[in-house]
Amino acid sequence: MDEKRILVDAGDVNVPEYINSLKSVLQEENVELEHIIVTHWHQDHIGGVKNVIENTENGKSCSVWKFKDDSSASKCLPGNISLKWLKNEDKIVTQGATLRVVHTPGHTTDHIVLCLVEEQAIFSGDCILGEGTAVFENLYDYMNSLNIILQLNPDIIYPGHGPVVEETPKELHAAAAVNVNHHLNKLLRERKVLLHDGTHWQYRNVESNL
Repeated sequence: MDEKRILVDAGDVNVPEYINSLKSVLQEENVELEHIIVTHWHQDHIGGVKNVIENTENGKSCSVWKFKDDSSASKCLPGNISLKWLKNEDKIVTQGATLRVVHTPGHTTDHIVLCLVEEQAIFSGDCILGEGTAVFENLYDYMNSLNIILQLNPDIIYPGHGPVVEETPKELHAAAAVNVNHHLNKLLRERKVLLHDGTHWQYRNVESNL
């Protein structure tokens, strides 16, 4: 019997190069998928679920998991693929691996990271990237989520995009600084904030009683 594995995120829809690569790895390792977990409801992470299920051995027997929040509760996947809903601190177990769910909103409200318990590793989705600048819906939530990940004290981070992150505290602080600066400069361009003396920020038109 083939050993079971978990796939974290399924890529974008209709990317044959990815599907062929996935099939090759499964065959070479003599394993099959038991679970697919998506870190958040963005097309480049959840769009390929149908392709994976239809083009891998045992794919149609896979359980597909996602964190449930108000924005995703009414959504469904193409091809009548049913979702199983995750909660914070849930654990998904397969042969040799236990993934613990940690809700990390900010990039999206439904975003999660997955802790590989056996190796003190994290699959970070789009909360932390190996390259480039992360996009987020809510700065406050995003900063809290970075702090949550820091408290998890991972030895290594596998991001949804870019190379593996190995210098965790340094990379987390750098990610926070870059993303806050990016966000504030965007607000400055949109004339929603003012910059005083090159160091202090102030929102425009803030009511005195706020």
